[in-house]
Amino acid sequence: MAAAQRGLTRPEIYSIVNDYIGVEGGYLCDFTYASHAEFYPYYCDLNINPLELEGMTTRARFLFILERAISSRSGKNSARRPSEVSARSR
Repeated sequence: MAAAQRGLTRPEIYSIVNDYIGVEGGYLCDFTYASHAEFYPYYCDLNINPLELEGMTTRARFLFILERAISSRSGKNSARRPSEVSARSR
């Protein structure tokens, strides 16, 4: 399967979170509640409301949602590649 057609791997997700977006105190840098909620339909084609995951930091929600998308889509394009994530999501 071509790299552009597969979903992100778990290490790629962690790289996006820690290296590209950044984490501060358990929260994703520069993500508001609104931009976090907008991220999934815009970049991942996922219809999900991260605020429904109570008791989790923004980082934990982000990781949980994308890791779950990997396992549920197994092989489908579950998220765009890191190079396709624009500064809008920051």
